[in-house]
Amino acid sequence: MNSGVFRLLAILGLHSVFLLSFLPDATADSGPDLKSRQVLSANQHYDMGLSDLLDENGYIKLPEDFSGSIDPEGFKMLSVDGKRPRFVKSGGSGNSAWSEGEFGVAGCHLAGGDRSILALALVGGELFIGGQFDRCNLTEVSNIARFDPAMNSFSALGSGVNDWVYDFAVDGTDLYVGGSFTQAGGNAVNGVAKFDTTQTGDQAWSALGAGVTFGGSPGTVRALEVVGGGLFAGGFFDEANGSPALNIARFDLAQSAWTAVGSGVNSLGVYAFASSGNALFVGGAFSSAGGKAASRVAKYDVAQSGNTGWSTLGSGVYRTINPVAAIVNALTMIGTDLYVGGTFTEAGNALTVNGLAKFDTGATGNAGWAELDSGLGLDGAKGVASLTAIGTYLYIGGAFDTAGGTPADNIVRFDTTKTDSFIWLEVGLGVDSTVAALAVSGSELYVGGAFSSAGARGMNGVARFDTNQVISDTPNDGWSSLGGGVSSTIWAMTAIGTDIYVGGQFNQVGNISASRIAKFDTTKKGDQGWSALGDGANGTVRALTSVGTDLYVGGSFTEVGNGLSANRIAKFDTT
Repeated sequence: MNSGVFRLLAILGLHSVFLLSFLPDATADSGPDLKSRQVLSANQHYDMGLSDLLDENGYIKLPEDFSGSIDPEGFKMLSVDGKRPRFVKSGGSGNSAWSEGEFGVAGCHLAGGDRSILALALVGGELFIGGQFDRCNLTEVSNIARFDPAMNSFSALGSGVNDWVYDFAVDGTDLYVGGSFTQAGGNAVNGVAKFDTTQTGDQAWSALGAGVTFGGSPGTVRALEVVGGGLFAGGFFDEANGSPALNIARFDLAQSAWTAVGSGVNSLGVYAFASSGNALFVGGAFSSAGGKAASRVAKYDVAQSGNTGWSTLGSGVYRTINPVAAIVNALTMIGTDLYVGGTFTEAGNALTVNGLAKFDTGATGNAGWAELDSGLGLDGAKGVASLTAIGTYLYIGGAFDTAGGTPADNIVRFDTTKTDSFIWLEVGLGVDSTVAALAVSGSELYVGGAFSSAGARGMNGVARFDTNQVISDTPNDGWSSLGGGVSSTIWAMTAIGTDIYVGGQFNQVGNISASRIAKFDTTKKGDQGWSALGDGANGTVRALTSVGTDLYVGGSFTEVGNGLSANRIAKFDTT
């Protein structure tokens, strides 16, 4: 350490007191705290708490000729990657709930770079993580890792894969991995591989034939879906296992053989899949599927073969201005309806949809397309940022000013059971700027974003709406504040029990300090509902999700709690 060699001489039982001695060491790293060290009187005996001797970074500042004992209660010692030990608080202000050994120490990161986690899958109680990174915690990995929540530990999947992972698909205990890699577990592969999650090490990896290629070079798989006994792979390629297959192919899970999906789709390929029964819905940047004109979205009947399985969804989705910018990047099923999201502005026969449209899978042709109303859709929409359902109602948040010709400032409700003029309902007077996140607790909708008013009343970044008040003579009465709100934008929200957790860029909630993440107890009123999660995070929080009572947090931070290393992903124990 800064003034000598750290020696632990004794740990004194139940009192959590340890004895320290230090010997001079001319080669010791002086560290950043040496200049700020205060030299106290020599030849004195000290008995004190550890907090009296720590600098702001958790390093000990020792008096000269120190002798005596130090009580470390409330602290734990950390030593990461061979660095000098430092101390962090193990309790108080919620910091003990942040998990240093969970995603702490190093999280998942790429040495010398800042890359992303793009794929998550749960198999047999374990979380599989894919993207581009070379270390999770202190474990060396290669772009893919597994996390065991019971053991709070990461492990490698053998030697992993040698480039980006974009998507996962699961079939029983088998994990299928798609990306731009050419090796998996030491096996030569092209863009796709299988990992048997009941095993460990490279023996669990296997190739799926010769994988996918483009012009003889490795191809890229961006979407995977298991349906009808087959694994469908979509992306950017022109061959699968050496045979023609344009941007989409099927791998028979029983026969372990690749087949083309008719003549595939053209252009820049496939971005998203969704399935219902034998129907596989395909979205991307293409203009034809199975030799038929199909603008950015199409359907394939997996019970068929060749181009007979392909059918179009009417005129699909498109843009009349800057047509090449139209892309479908999200698909989801609600009952028999396919909801389509992306950068398009029109669907079917010139329906104005502005990035969000619905297709009734029981219909054919353009008759299946709907604007989600009988009017003008989300006029002026810059984007749909969040969707959530309460019963049969779909709440939509984003950046828009009307829905179906009715004022709807950045938030609106869509009734999925109706087709009349009341299909859209404004949520009071809405909010005055972008809605980025929505969460539900009972019949109450919690709204987060960059706004400063809701229902024409001052509410900073977060507000609550009683959805029972939507149909009311005074719907703005449904809006209520969460105390003083937050000091900057909220990007993510999630509910655990009666608590709403919020993440974003703020440093204050209500009348207390809270760094980028906080909790609101919905059983309380005003600022009394707010509490910080320890010292929070040192960078923006952009994603929140829960597994039981554990809150998983994603963003651009590198530390959480009181200096716990957490490279962009961390866990908080809400109990």
